[in-house]
Amino acid sequence: MKQIIISLLLLGFVGGFAFGADNDSQTVTCIVGEIFEVVLSDGSDFSMTINAATPGLQPTAATPDTSQYLHYTSLVDTATSHHITVTGSGENAPTGTTLSVTAAIGSAGGGDQGTTGGKILIADDSGFTGGDLITSIGTCYTGTGGTDGANLTYEFEVDDPATIVTDAGKDVVVTYTMVDG
Repeated sequence: MKQIIISLLLLGFVGGFAFGADNDSQTVTCIVGEIFEVVLSDGSDFSMTINAATPGLQPTAATPDTSQYLHYTSLVDTATSHHITVTGSGENAPTGTTLSVTAAIGSAGGGDQGTTGGKILIADDSGFTGGDLITSIGTCYTGTGGTDGANLTYEFEVDDPATIVTDAGKDVVVTYTMVDG
C-alpha cells in the first residue's frame, strides 16, 4: 500500500510539471518620432528666358515653369505643425528681373498638407529673400506620383524695364526646407 501511495504521489508530482503552465513576458516600448521630409519630384536644373516683347512695350516675362512638384511627409503631435521655407542662393537674378515661386497643394496623399503662402520672391538683382511657402502642415503625406504633392510655379519676370540688360545667365540655387512651427 505504501508503494501505491508513493507511486501516486510521484505521478502527481511529475504530472504537475508536465501539465503546469510556463510563460514569460516582456514590455515593448512603441515610439512614434517626429518626421519632416521634403524632396523635389524632379530636382533637375532648368532655364527660364526673357527674350520677347510686343513693340513699344516692356519685355515679356518668361513662360512660367510648372513642371516641378514638392513631395513631403510630416508627422507631428496635435499641438504643433511644420512649414516649408524657400530660399535662394548663388547668383542674384539678372538686373531688372525677379524670380519667384508659388505652390498649389494637390489632392493626392492624406492628412493636413498645410496652407500655401502665396507668391514668394526668391531673388532679384539686389539679392535673395524667400519665405514661408507652405505653413501649418500637420501630420500628412503628399504621395510620390509624378503630379502628387505641391505643384510649384516658377516665374521669371521683368521688375524694372528701365534697368534690364542682356545677361548670359545667372544661376540661382533654390532650396526648400521643412522646419518646426
